[in-house]
Amino acid sequence: MRVITLESKYWQEAAKHGVTRTDIRRVVRAAAHEASKQLPSESSFLNVVIAPLEPHETIKETGDMGITYSEEYVSIGFDYMVPHGASELKATLRTTTLHEMVHAVSYVHVEAWKPAPLQAVVYEGLATVFEKQHGHNPPLWSQYEDDATMQEWLAEIKKLPVDVKNFDFLFNHPDGRKWVIYKTGTWMIEKLLAANKQRFNDLVKMPHEDVIVLFEELNS
Repeated sequence: MRVITLESKYWQEAAKHGVTRTDIRRVVRAAAHEASKQLPSESSFLNVVIAPLEPHETIKETGDMGITYSEEYVSIGFDYMVPHGASELKATLRTTTLHEMVHAVSYVHVEAWKPAPLQAVVYEGLATVFEKQHGHNPPLWSQYEDDATMQEWLAEIKKLPVDVKNFDFLFNHPDGRKWVIYKTGTWMIEKLLAANKQRFNDLVKMPHEDVIVLFEELNS
């Protein structure tokens, strides 16, 4: 595994707000290695790339972002203005890294990411549960509603086109809901774990269709 900080004109600006390039790399590197010890495996060629970003490129509520492109490439970014303070940013970057490491492991074991809403429910649920279990605070996208509401949300997601990445359900829905897919996935995975149907690391290695079947068996 390599943890790399990209060159950027914003590092100097970030330092003015209390975070240095060395600080950020240390936090992300420690979190990536922590996750690799707890997850079932990792790519032998994983690169975690870090860069300071403009505010609009990050999640407003946290001041950072993460995206995993493959088993070899994780991207972590943060708002160079550090709007929530240096200490909070470091804690947030740790949990974001934990989240993205789960995605990297999923790429190792199962099919490549597709624009399929139910696949996103499972894989975002797994990643969110992991960061919720090991992070400093439960992420906002892990805070779901009651069972009846979540069943309705899952039924709604099942009706979406299977080959379209629906950003309304991933992030900001026009009706005011946020992170519908993330919250539904978190609820689903926590239900499975509570029922002792599978261990977390077993679920990470399963195709998303099999995880859906396991979940539906709980209600059959």
